[in-house]
Amino acid sequence: MARRRVPRAAALALLLATATACANDVPEASWSRGLLPEHVTEQGGVVQSLWNGAWIAALATGAVVIVLILWASMFHRKRRAKAELPPQVRYNLPIEILYTVIPLVMVSVFFFFTARDSETLTKVSGDAPVKVKVEAFQWSWRFTTTVNGKTIEPVAGVPVSDYNQGPPAGPADEDEGRVRPVDRRRHPLVLGAGVPLQA
Repeated sequence: MARRRVPRAAALALLLATATACANDVPEASWSRGLLPEHVTEQGGVVQSLWNGAWIAALATGAVVIVLILWASMFHRKRRAKAELPPQVRYNLPIEILYTVIPLVMVSVFFFFTARDSETLTKVSGDAPVKVKVEAFQWSWRFTTTVNGKTIEPVAGVPVSDYNQGPPAGPADEDEGRVRPVDRRRHPLVLGAGVPLQA
């Protein structure tokens, strides 16, 4: 009787977990974009490429590790007919160099692409008509926007749970500053005020 309850409980737990993960407002995603929503900026393409490359490298590494584990467990296990242990190899310098160098190369390659893309994402030129200064302070953010040289009154960040409506109404320039304009360059400047920022 108890054996029958375990699969039913597991099936019920799986059903509850999958049912709570359902949502109607999930943006459409495709495998070619790494299940990311469609990007709206040129920087989004850079992030998508890095994301896809990281997943491909992680899946390839996982596949190699799984194959090696299965190969070792199937072909190098102790035989029942033989009482002695299989040959024990100690201080195998080539293997030790191999499993030290390969992870270092993998991390170095991933660091190179991450650093390259980070430089592309944070590169700033002086010709953007919209500049946004983002300051972090305890428990919130402050956004100061400059549109065509005119500074708009700073806006403090609001938790998502409290953000029920759009930005407050104001003159056209102010609305343009508070809502990110489409097809126009923006310069974000992130600062910390009293607390260290964590990237």
